[in-house]
Amino acid sequence: MLQAVAKGGVMLAGSAIMVMLARGLGPEEYGKLGLIASLVATMGFINNLGLAGSVARYISDRIHAPRDVRRIVCQGMAVTLVVLAVTSTVFFLLLPAVSRLLGAPELTGYAGMILLLLVLTALVRAFYGIFQGLGGLDKQAYAQLLQISAYLTGVIVLVAVLGYGIRGALTAQSVGLALQIVCSLFLVISMLRALRGSATPPNAADTSCRWWPRLLRYGLPLFFVDAGFFIYRQSDILLIQYFRGSEQLSYYYIQYRVIQMLQLPAMILAGVIGPYFSQHRISEDRQRALFSTSIRLVMLFYFPAAVGLAVLADAIIVIMFGAAYLPGLMVFRMFAIGFLPFFALSAVISQALNFRGQAAFRAWVLGISAAVNIGLNMLLIPRLGIEGAALATQLTYIPAVLLYIREICRELAFPRRLFIMQAVRVLAAVAGMLVVIVPLRLLVENHVVALATCVPVGALVYLALARLSGAWTAHDIAFLRNLFNQRRAPDAASAGQGGV
Repeated sequence: MLQAVAKGGVMLAGSAIMVMLARGLGPEEYGKLGLIASLVATMGFINNLGLAGSVARYISDRIHAPRDVRRIVCQGMAVTLVVLAVTSTVFFLLLPAVSRLLGAPELTGYAGMILLLLVLTALVRAFYGIFQGLGGLDKQAYAQLLQISAYLTGVIVLVAVLGYGIRGALTAQSVGLALQIVCSLFLVISMLRALRGSATPPNAADTSCRWWPRLLRYGLPLFFVDAGFFIYRQSDILLIQYFRGSEQLSYYYIQYRVIQMLQLPAMILAGVIGPYFSQHRISEDRQRALFSTSIRLVMLFYFPAAVGLAVLADAIIVIMFGAAYLPGLMVFRMFAIGFLPFFALSAVISQALNFRGQAAFRAWVLGISAAVNIGLNMLLIPRLGIEGAALATQLTYIPAVLLYIREICRELAFPRRLFIMQAVRVLAAVAGMLVVIVPLRLLVENHVVALATCVPVGALVYLALARLSGAWTAHDIAFLRNLFNQRRAPDAASAGQGGV
């Protein structure tokens, strides 16, 4: 339960930071901050080279051999530091040219702070891979809570009170990340010391001490996957800045931040269950049961959330960010319906594919889709503006996720018919919810009152209909309880997954 509270605290604090920065900086400055965040994220996947996911996979596969685990951690971190030193130096030298190309030469004034953020975010990501492989994402949540608390405090003091603007926001974020890294280091050391080996660990004949070549080999396809996803969630931001400027970018960026916050539950679930899909963790039958229950829970939460966000988008934007950001209303709705639920499904499926050794398949699918996405962005943004960027993302990302679904069902021998049945049951309950909240939203003009009435009424109607349709059962609560208790694998079979 403490883990759930910690992760909930991260979401709440992150939402508060998002609102304070958007309101405190205004559209123009907030757009510049979004551009800096996009540049940091761009370098983030390059700095990592897919090593975090590769480290997580091999740690999970050798979890019963503590000596191998320690070697994987040490060699993975060493390679990460070497790659980080090279790529960060190159980026620092190229930043003035990149800033001029994007029409934002003032970014060079933040060069030192951007470089620091690059280093800190790369280290945080490296520790995430270690935590995931060790089955310690519960402990990682506490480190993240420390980070977000420091970040929130810094934003309040440096931005809201002292008015330091973008510099204050970047400083607060850097301090929070540094604290998270220090906390993560101590936690990882304690977890490595506590490891106990089995008498006959899987792959006992594998006595190699050189793990870094394997980490790089499997990290390479993961790197291309990261590159593809970067194109979906960052290239559009850079191209909007290039074609439309910072103010239009701010209207687009608010949906990015909201969607990013709402992605957190799916990413937490995916991060926890991912290692159980590796070869030696649990049986094939339990993997299918775990997949079935996890996907159903994602659908149960994200399908109604996406529809509710679209219906209440104007009220959410005005209350959270202010009426100045209403030009981004259509984009907000497009991403709520056409991106959020597909990303949530992809988060779980991607982790399952990664830990089953299918990163190369993901790299091909996402790479091709991403290349098409860039072309559509360059074609549509000059003509349709930020709505064109949203359309390009959905036209290319949704087919990629559908291919992921097809592949994971084949890999796990999971009938696609059952997958479709789960979705139909949830969507039937969502349709019933819509019948109630759409007229209610049209009747209530006040934004605060609309949220206060539509959200609880819609939730009650949806939960009742979902229960009647068999979309969820009381056993799902037992699954979630096991999920947050990481002393053993989440037991989907005992969580009533059979009722698909």
